[in-house]
Amino acid sequence: MESVEDEARILKESKIQQELDLRRSGSSSGSSSSRSLSAEEEDELEGMAGDSGSARRIDDPDSVEARISLGSGAFPHSSSLEAGNIFSAELGEKGLEEARVASTSRSSGQLQGEGKLCSWLEFLSVLAHLTAFGIIGVLIRFGLEQLFGPPVAGVTTDNSALFNDLPANMLGSFFMGWVGVVYKKDISLFSEHLAVGLSTGLMGSITTYAAMIQRMMANMVGNHWMNGIVGLLLGMELAQISLIVGVDSAKLLNKILERINHNRGRKGLKKLQAPAPDNLRRRYWSLMIFVLLGGFLWLGSLILTVFDSSSSSRRTLWLACLVAPPGVWMRWYFARLNGQGIGSKHYLRWLPFGTLLVNVSASTIEAALATVEVAVGNYNARLLVGGLQLGLLGCLSTVSTFVAEIQIMHQGRNRWRAYAYPVFTILTSLAIGFLIYGVPVWVLGLGARYRPLEK
Repeated sequence: MESVEDEARILKESKIQQELDLRRSGSSSGSSSSRSLSAEEEDELEGMAGDSGSARRIDDPDSVEARISLGSGAFPHSSSLEAGNIFSAELGEKGLEEARVASTSRSSGQLQGEGKLCSWLEFLSVLAHLTAFGIIGVLIRFGLEQLFGPPVAGVTTDNSALFNDLPANMLGSFFMGWVGVVYKKDISLFSEHLAVGLSTGLMGSITTYAAMIQRMMANMVGNHWMNGIVGLLLGMELAQISLIVGVDSAKLLNKILERINHNRGRKGLKKLQAPAPDNLRRRYWSLMIFVLLGGFLWLGSLILTVFDSSSSSRRTLWLACLVAPPGVWMRWYFARLNGQGIGSKHYLRWLPFGTLLVNVSASTIEAALATVEVAVGNYNARLLVGGLQLGLLGCLSTVSTFVAEIQIMHQGRNRWRAYAYPVFTILTSLAIGFLIYGVPVWVLGLGARYRPLEK
């Protein structure tokens, strides 16, 4: 028997799917028994979507990214949610009840037939996936900084609106459209923990919100106000566009794969099939592989932090990789606050408090560490601050999920939320940051700076 919570979740998912089915068939507009979703139901659906790292619970891999617009894969059994239709379709009461019963039956069969590890091994497996992909995300972000920054191309600098983390935020948001939106369902079918690792662990760690806020605030504190303001606007707009382009490009690939599948069927060839659903054996193998991979990367980061003293920037990177996993874990953990609202009546349920909390907290700690850096200024202080900013806080905060949440709000009935949410988040981060970082720099005459250690 399923729990009340599972039935409620299934009912919500059934409601969304039924709306979309009616939308596609065109039957909802002429049905006398259909009705528009109320504001409360809309808030409830939007609350389901909020997710800071793609995993509200281990057994619930669906995330806000998966709610934006799923053309979920080119395989025959894949379901899809079309962009913009989630909150605007009409749903009849009879159809809703039929969908609930059908969905409950399907879900019950899946839960009974699906093998899972014991609870602590499931938890360990998720942490192992997040550890490995989190460290890889830090390495990619650092590599993009070097590639587009002064060491190579010189396109981005910390003293301009084109800040060093801009390419990483764009790349992570783009591929979030792939692994966190369009192919989320297919990846989750193959491995729930892999889906969490790719979206929360990898894409969430490639992108960073705290560094963007601190670098632009450092420009403002240093009297380069236009650089800071334009940098924030560019950073948000380009990340948002990257997510949309990622979704559209993945959908285009879906159409190509569907056409290939169709042509293979016409020629009598075997069609492309989705992989077998997640099972106990695959979970065991996934657990072993990612425990070994995560442990190897973590231990390697520790060894290199201790012994690689020939380059300050590399040592900062190894320290960042060492402290990155706790940042990913915390972001994944606090994702459960998304969609919960405030109080027993769940006020402001549409606001993803988990993402808001981790982004504002990370930017606050980043401002405090930047103040320590400019006040102390010695090698050890800068090494420690640089590693914590690049690793722990870079993985604790996220841009990819942030822009995904903004996108789904923009597709809802209350579009003002898509503007209120980012404005409130950014202004709150800046206000706290100016108190912690700007005031000491201005009052004590410290030099405002935000730059990596010299090689």
